[in-house]
Amino acid sequence: MRVIVILGILIVVLALAARDKPSSAQSPKPSPSITTAAVAQTKPLTTFGERDFAAIVDASRNNELRFERDYENQLFATVRQFDGARKASFGLSDDYAVRFVRPGRSGSGEVICFLSPSNPALAELIDWRKGQVANVKGTISTTVFGALQLKDCTITPARQ
Repeated sequence: MRVIVILGILIVVLALAARDKPSSAQSPKPSPSITTAAVAQTKPLTTFGERDFAAIVDASRNNELRFERDYENQLFATVRQFDGARKASFGLSDDYAVRFVRPGRSGSGEVICFLSPSNPALAELIDWRKGQVANVKGTISTTVFGALQLKDCTITPARQ
């Protein structure tokens, strides 16, 4: 399962890198369409939670326009168990991918936070063990293989 998640992360990173690089073979930008009109809407910041997890993943898998409009760049907050931390992107970045799972349901509905080396949460995570319960809050980025990926995360120990 970890290999699949790692491969998924690599695919997303490579796809994002390719999407951001201009190509000399690219055709001129098309005129505004439903894609840009639907996605470009600005809306107030919303915080989603555990009860919204399945709907977020479903929108990402089945209707990217709706995912981008309703969930991308919105907040997601939950209480999860720490499952591990490793360098993200196979060394292509200095960021760390920190995985959280639902208590008692490893491999189901993971949340992955991407943290820069300057994120203060890393100093505390160094001493965490698998199973540590945490409050996790971050900005929704995407989903990969059913795992919700967050950026700009804050992670604190949860009271038990």
